[in-house]
Amino acid sequence: MKLAARIAQVSPSMTLAVAARAKAMQAEGLDVCSFSAGEPDFDTPEHIKAAAKQALEEGKTRYGAASGEPALRERSPTSSAPTTSSTIQPPKSW
Repeated sequence: MKLAARIAQVSPSMTLAVAARAKAMQAEGLDVCSFSAGEPDFDTPEHIKAAAKQALEEGKTRYGAASGEPALRERSPTSSAPTTSSTIQPPKSW
């Protein structure tokens, strides 16, 4: 495959380079806390895996609305209410 010459002008991703270096350091046994690629350092919680499996089984395999799922949009502003003192109401324009 022949690539355009201008591809040589594209710089490698610094974020991915830092992430790779952090993984290499971890492989060497160093205790590294990497703030590079934004990936969690723990496995996906079981309840999220179960919800994903359920969604797949229900045929929820298409893109959702660009503005988000209505049920989640309604719940999001109030979901932190038990842990914070804020009372945010969802916009009526959604």
